[in-house]
Amino acid sequence: MSKTCEQALQALRPGMHLYVAGSVSEPRTLLLALAASPHALAGVHVTTSFVPGLNHLGAQAFTQAASVRVLMAGPPLLRALGKRLRYVPMPWSQASAWLSSQRFDMAWFQATPPDARGRCSLGLGADFASEVLTRSRSVVIETCDQLPRTKGHDSIEVGAHVVLVQGTDGPYRLDPVPADDAALRIAERVAQLVRDGDTLQLGVGKLMGAAARGLRHHRHLGVHSGVIGDEIFELLACGAIDGRHKVRDAGVVVTAGIAGSEVALSALRSGAPVEVRPARYTHDAALLASQSRLVAMNGALEVDLRGQVNVEWAAGRRVSSPGGFTDFIRGAQRAPHGRALVLLQACTPSGASRIVPTLATPSVTSPLDAPTVVTEFGTADLRWLDECERAAALIAVAAPEHRDSLSRAAREMGLA
Repeated sequence: MSKTCEQALQALRPGMHLYVAGSVSEPRTLLLALAASPHALAGVHVTTSFVPGLNHLGAQAFTQAASVRVLMAGPPLLRALGKRLRYVPMPWSQASAWLSSQRFDMAWFQATPPDARGRCSLGLGADFASEVLTRSRSVVIETCDQLPRTKGHDSIEVGAHVVLVQGTDGPYRLDPVPADDAALRIAERVAQLVRDGDTLQLGVGKLMGAAARGLRHHRHLGVHSGVIGDEIFELLACGAIDGRHKVRDAGVVVTAGIAGSEVALSALRSGAPVEVRPARYTHDAALLASQSRLVAMNGALEVDLRGQVNVEWAAGRRVSSPGGFTDFIRGAQRAPHGRALVLLQACTPSGASRIVPTLATPSVTSPLDAPTVVTEFGTADLRWLDECERAAALIAVAAPEHRDSLSRAAREMGLA
């Protein structure tokens, strides 16, 4: 059944529970229509998988909602919704099980138009679709003609409970961020740590993009990730990635989402060996632990002298949430010959050190997780080090102008 955005909005009623897909599957045409008709959402309870930095329309679209439950919280939604924003803190690996326990009156997704069999592909992102689709009384699919059909996930069968709305905004796109000098120096260090034949997990952003592009001379790399960008398709094109040594899904790049530009979209349309899998697969603890030589690469905001990592707070404000950070950090640590890398520039834009004596905010890791920390000034492998050795290793990779103050703090803390 085909409808207009306005007709889809008219079906909303106070008290309803609505799921809105986030990340690379956000239905932007529907969200823009909602932002232009904010009262359509009055009294509706929204649950969404919006990701800070990737999704930007929620702050305009959800202003009249009764409440908005999110798996990741960022500044735009926090400012727009205040106390009506309900953050559900959990790793991505547990979100599938939680969503399977919920019930929704309606769910919104972006997908391809139906094929000859009447089935829509989820395109760029599968994360929690299968869990939500089975728990929703009705489904609104915003179709996108330019969205590539992808493999690895269940398609959506068009039936009596599925409404199709023609999208006008095109597939999700994310242009790569140019690397600066610090990012390039970090990438050089990462290239020394990654071995031919390793399987990679990495996020998106400046540091991750630079690190991936620094691997173009490696060979037989594999990928098992929560999200990938243009750089993975570039590594496929130059022969660095072929996945031949992966323990699971040999020869295939596996991801829950694709956040790239036309580079990624063109490669998908040309048959790149990429499969889009649900998060219950990509983030599964047992599967990650079985993926030999898994190297997890993720960014951070701060690391303290005991090795605890902050990925959520900056200047006393929540700016993001862990998502799959802990899943991949711990999965890589458990995997045979695996390794967890935390990448960060040594200083903030204002010049403050990102390596600090002790975190003033909650940490997503404990000292037991012990990753390898990489800055533009060096590499600190915290595995098997005692507390004093960890502090010394981290001080050595901090910005030179902050090392004296960090050393004094370490002595005061009994870490020197």
